[in-house]
Amino acid sequence: MLTKIILIGVEMICSLALIGLILLQQSKSGGLGLAFGAGMGESLFGSRAGNILTKLTIIFAVVFMVNTVLLALVYSGEHTQSLMSSQMRPPAAPSGPITGPVPSAPMPSGVSMQEIPMEQPAAPVEPAAPPPKIESEPVPVAE
Repeated sequence: MLTKIILIGVEMICSLALIGLILLQQSKSGGLGLAFGAGMGESLFGSRAGNILTKLTIIFAVVFMVNTVLLALVYSGEHTQSLMSSQMRPPAAPSGPITGPVPSAPMPSGVSMQEIPMEQPAAPVEPAAPPPKIESEPVPVAE
């Protein structure tokens, strides 16, 4: 349980760090890095700020991916069956007496269920004939 909490914490820290690092990097058009001032990135991280931010982004991305795989392994060990395999199982047989639907009208006295006629299935319906083709002569176009 403690390992899950630690891994989730590392995942959150890495994701927030990645968001910040990616937004701080200077793109071709400037990006959010210019919002902190034109030379702020260079004065804060040195003249090679792009290289430092790029390396930190790669490091945090690798830690994020490894941590995600570890989280998947930790959480996959909890479940022995997949959701699909539990849904594919046939329904269990009822353990008690089988009760049917309650009839809407009381049965007449002296009539058993075997004497009640069953409904016959309806006869198959034949498909409708295709509509007749109507051929018309082309209308002359006035020039």
